[in-house]
Amino acid sequence: MEALNISFYCWLPKSGFSGGRYLSLCLANSLADSGCNVDFFTNETNSHMALTCFENSKVNFKTISTQTSSYDFGIIIPNGPGSYDFYNLFLDNAINLNHKNIFYNFESGNWWNAQSPYKKDISLWDPWKKVAKLCDTILSISRTGNQWAKEFYDNQDFIYEPGPININYEKPNLVKSKKVFIMSRFGATSVHKGWNQLHLLNTKVLSNFEIILNTGNVNLNQDIKNNISNLFSKNEIKVTFRHSISEKEKKQLMKESSFLFFATEFEGLGMPPLEAISLGTNVLCSDIPVLRETGEGFYVFFDNKSANIDHKIEQALHKKIPFEEVVKFNNKHSMSGISNSLITKLHDRKKK
Repeated sequence: MEALNISFYCWLPKSGFSGGRYLSLCLANSLADSGCNVDFFTNETNSHMALTCFENSKVNFKTISTQTSSYDFGIIIPNGPGSYDFYNLFLDNAINLNHKNIFYNFESGNWWNAQSPYKKDISLWDPWKKVAKLCDTILSISRTGNQWAKEFYDNQDFIYEPGPININYEKPNLVKSKKVFIMSRFGATSVHKGWNQLHLLNTKVLSNFEIILNTGNVNLNQDIKNNISNLFSKNEIKVTFRHSISEKEKKQLMKESSFLFFATEFEGLGMPPLEAISLGTNVLCSDIPVLRETGEGFYVFFDNKSANIDHKIEQALHKKIPFEEVVKFNNKHSMSGISNSLITKLHDRKKK
């Protein structure tokens, strides 16, 4: 097939980490690695994520004001209030863009308010719908999200591809350290990420374990750290706090841990569990539809409303996933597997 020319439009933070932007970079790099010509238009061409998460990237990073070429497809990545000026610039130029536009859908307001216990004003998604109206296709990152998107956006063409994971498969460690790895965001707007479920791990089942608590971009204040540490010390559990870690270090910690604890109450996809399984590490996660979609048969699920999950922790510690099944899982969610599937769908749409 002829190589596709694809442009991305994505606001990026100078430093720090964003799951949605990281997923978009994974998609851009996967398409470039599969032979597409990919230009990534952004506000920040020196973003920490873009520079450190992908070695030998074939993606060309540019500012949106430098766009002179035409493309087969433009993929637009949504974001929050801090990036509206960037997307307004895209909207101003959209009528002159000589390509089909694709809106990369992480979530929709109707899905969030139906399944998250923490409701939001539906108008927060108005800028997303504004951009989506200029798009020919809605590309969702999960089958679950795609079904909700069909009820939320006014578009006619909907497709989905699971977000590709940035993992070069290696044979997993056969001997795991007595560690539990947790990825969570802290704060009033991030309660859905599960930080209020940490107490479920404060059990004698994990005595003499170390909990590695990765708090994203936030360095918790010392009082909070002390309170958490003191709480877990009663069961002889050590808590180590990490923040702003590199992609390489994240994967190493994940790979050597006995399991990943992922207590989220809403996700558009849930990349950390996908990464953990591909690295040979078990997953103990909340039982929500999108995680069932991606991890049925691989993850150990628990009810967030449970007061005690000791038996689930035991399952996560001892679950054995056959090696060949891990390989299949990795191939399904790999960058090359996802990009080849999406490229076929894009060629079909190019002909229309």
